[in-house]
Amino acid sequence: MKESILHFVWQLQKFNKLDLQSTYGESIEVFSIGNHNTDAGPDFLNAKIRIGNITWSGHVEIHVNGSDWNHHGHQNDPAYDNVILHVVWKNDLAIRREDGKSIPTIELNGRVSLDMLGKCESLINSPHTIPCANQIGNTNSMDVFLMQQQAAIERLKNKSSLVFELLEKNGMNWEETAYQLLAKNYGFKVNGDTFLHLSKQLPLKILKKHAENTMQLEALLFGVAGMLQESPKDDYHSALMNEYAYLSKKYKLEGSELHTYLWKYLRLRPGNFPAVRISQLAALLNRYPHIFDLFTGVGDAKQLGKMLKLAPTAYWKSHYNFGKPSAKTHNGMGKHSIENLLINTAVPLLAAYSQYTDESKYMDKALSILESINPEKNKITRMWEELEVSISNSFESQALIELHNNYCLKKRCLSCKIGVGLINQL
Repeated sequence: MKESILHFVWQLQKFNKLDLQSTYGESIEVFSIGNHNTDAGPDFLNAKIRIGNITWSGHVEIHVNGSDWNHHGHQNDPAYDNVILHVVWKNDLAIRREDGKSIPTIELNGRVSLDMLGKCESLINSPHTIPCANQIGNTNSMDVFLMQQQAAIERLKNKSSLVFELLEKNGMNWEETAYQLLAKNYGFKVNGDTFLHLSKQLPLKILKKHAENTMQLEALLFGVAGMLQESPKDDYHSALMNEYAYLSKKYKLEGSELHTYLWKYLRLRPGNFPAVRISQLAALLNRYPHIFDLFTGVGDAKQLGKMLKLAPTAYWKSHYNFGKPSAKTHNGMGKHSIENLLINTAVPLLAAYSQYTDESKYMDKALSILESINPEKNKITRMWEELEVSISNSFESQALIELHNNYCLKKRCLSCKIGVGLINQL
């Protein structure tokens, strides 16, 4: 028996309540199960339960064995003083609060359907990456739809957490935060953290002062990126070095340069090389120095995508690194890369700002962007498609990625509407 199953049984009241009594013989009637607590403390908060002739309001703690109360140290923890009911599978020990008073306990062993328990065990012990893979064809389409909606919102909130983390460190400066988030996503998965480091070393307020001069923007970005510390590869490289030598002294940037080993190139296509991405970021800052206004003010994904499609300077149209001419002309980011920026920059920024201002229009815009972008194609989405789960846009693909990462992989089937729906088919 796993405690997660008992949480499920209590939350959905999947046990026989006929003549329900505590282990002390007191009659039990549950008016409210309480709110499921996923943080530290009792498992269900603010329940309302009649025990004997008295109705109590307080918390419910759940364990497989009664003795787990002591094993977990609750007898010495004042956070558990307001527990009014202990729910266990097997009551192997009568337990007490810190003050020595006994706690009413109900034992669920013998009150729960063995068929339902078997179904729960089958799901959470499934060998499949998606535990319900061999049953998903039996699911109710409404359960799938509702779970996708829930997972998509959870993913937005999770991504918003990075925005709020940056925002706090930036003194609640939304413009600087938008710039750092955008820079991080210009690095995509491979160089995202290094791009974020670059943006923290080189504040947007400095770049804004040179927004009209692309060469100076590039000098600042490449200089702090540590790419102007070596011998010049060609005339343009040398020109940027000279420009940065002046600007670094002006803004006291000496010593803030990143180590070149931080930049990764392994298995990257030339179009994704850090130097190419930095040149594209410079082009964007040249055209749209007010990053936050760009993402919050533009009408829709199509318009925003067009604005992000910017051609780099002449040098970077024909190079993928300093002194490395390219046989292919680069005309800016491709459609897939732009959609990636929208999903990972515009959407979480809008979602966070919606929560910050309590204005739903920004969340609506975030959701609208996701719904208008083609779904991502990756290992996770392919797994769902193989199970014949349709994915028509990025809202749905983001939802299924979240579902896979935070429910399927963690075997949280009993907290998933799809899993619960399958169990309820008994």
